[in-house]
Amino acid sequence: MAENDEYAAYVAYAAYVVALVAEPEHIAKEEDGLFPVSLTELTGERWNEAVTAWSGVHGRPVAPARTAGGAA
Repeated sequence: MAENDEYAAYVAYAAYVVALVAEPEHIAKEEDGLFPVSLTELTGERWNEAVTAWSGVHGRPVAPARTAGGAA
């Protein structure tokens, strides 16, 4: 049984490491591609629909934007 627990912990850790490596690429794709396109292509109404959908999926409102100084 302990061998299975050790293996499960190893697999979970490996998945965590893979996610950490992939995260910067994922964020760059969103910030450099998806977000700028959505700003230019979505109307105000469609943007509000997207925000509402995001909030529904995540169970919380979208966090306020932060400025370069860190304030909302």
